[in-house]
Amino acid sequence: MRLNRNLYVFFFSLIIILVITGCGSQGNTPTPDLNLIITQVAQTIHAEMTLSVTNTPINTPTTYLPTPTPQITTPVTTLSIQTTTVAIQPGMPTTQAPDNCVWLEDLSVPDGTIFYPNESFTKIWKVQNLGTTTWNTNYKFVYLDGTIVSEVLSFPISKSVEPGNIINLSVPMKAPGTVGNYTSQWKMMNDKGQFFGDLLYVQFTVATTKENTPTPIG
Repeated sequence: MRLNRNLYVFFFSLIIILVITGCGSQGNTPTPDLNLIITQVAQTIHAEMTLSVTNTPINTPTTYLPTPTPQITTPVTTLSIQTTTVAIQPGMPTTQAPDNCVWLEDLSVPDGTIFYPNESFTKIWKVQNLGTTTWNTNYKFVYLDGTIVSEVLSFPISKSVEPGNIINLSVPMKAPGTVGNYTSQWKMMNDKGQFFGDLLYVQFTVATTKENTPTPIG
């Protein structure tokens, strides 16, 4: 916009010069120096253009720093494990297997026992350590497969069990709320996280009546 104005001034000054020059040729008035006037007009326009450029603000680009990504820390949940007390009985000769758990008998809830929906009961297995290693308190009796009938799925033993000793494994359970036939499987696990020995299970029926219920052992 200012450049157009400067051009207007230039051409207007040039017209005045031409008019003065034309008029001077008819009289005795001295003729002004045309080159001097053009130089002065050009200097004026240059000065105004320089001032316009100087006063024009310069846009400085804004630098945006990256926003740091917050680090999210996931809380670690510690599982509380219930300890089950086992009864140690006199032992018998052992085999040569390092870890071995042998089922002897069911002391409660024989196969086919009928329970009401959501009825609580306790399953007890009698087993024997017929391996060559002593079961320390890092050994566990663990849920393996089938219906989940216990709130606790891992029961560390409370005392060391030497080879040949017989113990009772006792787990509190609760029948499902739906009528049907159910099986829950359990097994011993050593201190290295390896399963060993016989597969132990509880097999029962949930019904609204208890007809032909087998008589529990013990």
